[in-house]
Amino acid sequence: MRYFAVLGTLALLSGGAVQAASVVETVDFSNSFFSPTNFGEFGVGDNTVTGSVSATCVLDPGADFSDCSGGDEIDYGFFSLAAGTELVGASVVISNFTTDAMYNYPVDPNFPAETGPIEDPSAIGGGVNNVYFEENGVFSLLGDSFLAGGVISVQIFPSTILGFGNNPDIQSFGTVSFDYQVTVSLRETTPAVPLPAGFPLFLTGLAGLYGVARKSKRQDTKAE
Repeated sequence: MRYFAVLGTLALLSGGAVQAASVVETVDFSNSFFSPTNFGEFGVGDNTVTGSVSATCVLDPGADFSDCSGGDEIDYGFFSLAAGTELVGASVVISNFTTDAMYNYPVDPNFPAETGPIEDPSAIGGGVNNVYFEENGVFSLLGDSFLAGGVISVQIFPSTILGFGNNPDIQSFGTVSFDYQVTVSLRETTPAVPLPAGFPLFLTGLAGLYGVARKSKRQDTKAE
């Protein structure tokens, strides 16, 4: 029993920190704040979350913004940091950003559209937590308060132009889609103690001594 205890302790010492995770959206991530996808535990290195969103936004009379719920307009999830790690970097890569977004007055019998659609590719954009974008690119997430709390929220954001006088707000509408990869980089807060080069041989030697001790004990028993 004593030998098992020694070998078990040494095995724990030889184990490394939790390694980086890679999460890919093979099944649609949750779009609910109340039941987010669990991305699991993030470890040392570059942890990644990869997915995509796509939605068609339609005019919504009486609302502040158009309605983008007719699709996969949001991915929501959370992660935890492995013990003994800290956040040192975070970013998101946006690719394949496409949109045919436009502006127009919402359909309202009292305020019919006056000028027709207004073409503007920036009318609808996307966001990851507090970072907003309207095109492909690499955007820093370091310092983001939501990310610091273990939250990753990717969403399509329609914009609006405030109306004046009796005019209703001008809403954006159209289809938007993009791919994303969020990278969360962690490091150990306390560097691991390097193991001696001969440590594996040391473990082998202990195992050998354990075998010799058991053999000697059996022989002593027979002699009695």
